[in-house]
Amino acid sequence: MRGLLFAVLLLPGLAVAETMDFQQAQKYALFNNPSIRAAYHSIAEARGRLLQAGLWPNPEIDLAYRSDVFFGGDGQDRIAAGLAQRLPWSGRLARAQTVSRLEVAIALTEVRDEERRLVQEVQGSFIDNLAAVEKTSALKRLIRSVDSLIALNEARRQAGQASAIAVNIGKVEKEGLRQRLVALEADQGASLATLKGLLGLSPDAELSVKGSLTEVISALRRSTGSRKLYRPDLVRTSLEADAAGAEAALARAEAWEDITVGVEYEFERTLEDDALMNENFLGFRVAVPLPVWNRNQGTVAEKAAAQQRAHQNLIARQIAIEAEINASRVRAVKSAAVAALIQKDSLPLLDETRGILESAIQTGQADTTEAITLTNQEIEQRLFFVEALATEAQALSAVEASLGANGYLNRDIFINTLHENKSKSKKR
Repeated sequence: MRGLLFAVLLLPGLAVAETMDFQQAQKYALFNNPSIRAAYHSIAEARGRLLQAGLWPNPEIDLAYRSDVFFGGDGQDRIAAGLAQRLPWSGRLARAQTVSRLEVAIALTEVRDEERRLVQEVQGSFIDNLAAVEKTSALKRLIRSVDSLIALNEARRQAGQASAIAVNIGKVEKEGLRQRLVALEADQGASLATLKGLLGLSPDAELSVKGSLTEVISALRRSTGSRKLYRPDLVRTSLEADAAGAEAALARAEAWEDITVGVEYEFERTLEDDALMNENFLGFRVAVPLPVWNRNQGTVAEKAAAQQRAHQNLIARQIAIEAEINASRVRAVKSAAVAALIQKDSLPLLDETRGILESAIQTGQADTTEAITLTNQEIEQRLFFVEALATEAQALSAVEASLGANGYLNRDIFINTLHENKSKSKKR
C-alpha cells in the first residue's frame, strides 16, 4: 500500500496514464512491484530480531508447598518461595546484538540487490517492446511500398503491359511481409505483458511505451560512463564475512551460560514437644555453569570457516563482475559499430537505389521484379539495424546492472568501488 501511495505521489501522471517512457517505467516498478514491497518486510523482520537479541531473560518465581496432613500427620508443613534471575555475564547479549545489526544490514543489501535486478528486467522488457514496435513500423512502411508495386502491376496488367505473374509475385511478397508482421506483433504483445507484470499491473491494464531505441541508448551511455561499482551483493558478501566473525564471538560467549542469582524465602512449621513451632528462613542462591565439556568448539570452527568462505566468495564475485562488465561492453561496442555501418552505408544506398528504381519503373526502363528484390534486401537491413540497436541497448543495460549504476537505485549502504581500490593499491 505504501509503495502504491509513493507511486501516486511521485508519478501522479501515471495513475491514469496509459503510456510510459523508459525512465517512468523504472521508477514505477521500484515503487509498485509487489516482490519489492514484500522484500522490504525482510528488513522489518531483521529489525525485530535485533530488538529481541537485546532483551534480558525473564525472572523466574519458584513456589513450593509440603505438608504431612495429606498422610494424616500433625500439621507440619513447609512453604518456600524464590525469585531467580539469569544474568548474561559473558557479553552474550552485546554480541548477539552485533550479529543482529549485521543481519539488518544484510537484509537491506538483499532488498537493494533485488531492486537492481528488477530494474534490469524492466529495461530488458522495455527494450524488447521498443524493438518490436520499431520493426513493426519499418515493416508497415515496406508493406505500403509493396502495395504501390502491386497497384502499378495491376494497372499495367489491365493495359496489357504486365503479366499476371508479376502481380502475383507482388502479392506473395506482401503475404510474406504480413506473416512477419504478425510474428512481430506477437513479440510486442509478449514483451508488453512481461513489462506489466514487472510494473505490478494487471494483465488487463492499458499500457504502451514511448520513446526510441536511440533515446534509450543515450540514457544508458550516460549512466555507464563511470567505472565505479555500486553493487549491494558485494556489500552483502563482505557483511556475511563480518557476520560470521561476530557469530564466532557469540559462540565463544555462549560457552559461558548465564549465571542464575536468586533470593529464597522459606516458612516451616514443625512439631516440637507436642507444640507446633514456626520458623522463617531467608537465603540467597547463585548458580554458575562451568564450560568443561562443551565450549561451543564446533560452532566456533564452523563460523571461522564461513568467514573464510565469504572472503573467497567476495574475491570470486569481483572477478565475475569484472568479466560481466567487459563482456557487455564489448557486445555494446560491436553492436553500435554494426548499427553505425548500416545507418551510414546500407540505408542511404538502399534509399538512393529505391529512388532510381522507382523512376526507372515509371518510365518502363525497369521491371517491378527488381523492386521486389530490393524490398527484400531493405527488409533485412532495416530489421537488422533495429536488432543491432536493441542488442546495444540490452548490452548497455547489462553494463549498468553489473555496475549497479542506475540512478533510481537507493545507495544508502556502503559503496564498494572496486576500480578505485585497485588504483589506490597501484599508487602505493
